[in-house]
Amino acid sequence: MADELALTQQQLRAAQAGDTAALDGLFARYLPRVRAMVAARIGHTARQMVEIDDLVQETLRDALLGLQSLDADTDGLFAHWLARSIENNVRDALRRGRAQKRGGALVRRFADLERTLSDSLFPDRELAVSQVLRGQELEELIERKLLQLGERYREVIALRVRGGLSYREIAAAMGLPSENTANVLFLRARSRLAELLDRSG
Repeated sequence: MADELALTQQQLRAAQAGDTAALDGLFARYLPRVRAMVAARIGHTARQMVEIDDLVQETLRDALLGLQSLDADTDGLFAHWLARSIENNVRDALRRGRAQKRGGALVRRFADLERTLSDSLFPDRELAVSQVLRGQELEELIERKLLQLGERYREVIALRVRGGLSYREIAAAMGLPSENTANVLFLRARSRLAELLDRSG
């Protein structure tokens, strides 16, 4: 949204001028989304991401403080752009085996997302498995099954559910011909995930 993007621009300018509260505000707004999108793209669960949390945070901080202009026209696409930038650094670090945790004053813990994966993907609980699994157990199962999906399916779910992008924004981010194409891709991905989950039941 335009208001969100305007707020980001305001916070960016303040953070680059040394305002730590503004930087904290940017972290609070973008870190959970960016981390979740990166995790889906590199094929990691939230538990595995704990090992590289500090790397993601450090890279996001550097990206925000070094950014001179916004390379996106919506808040969702800006989060996608950040995730792409951070993903490249994370992949490089993992390849080089340099993803060890490091401490320091700059480390910020990730806040929990407001909605769980199960609530976001299956709001009506149309999963047979949801009748026997609850809470964290169900969330961990969903994350494991997400890793069994193809990369494009993981990508569209990450952008829609974790990134909060509209179908128009997803189409732009993934190079799809239309928002309807993005919608269809998401529904297919969700349907395939539901099949995998119900087989687990």
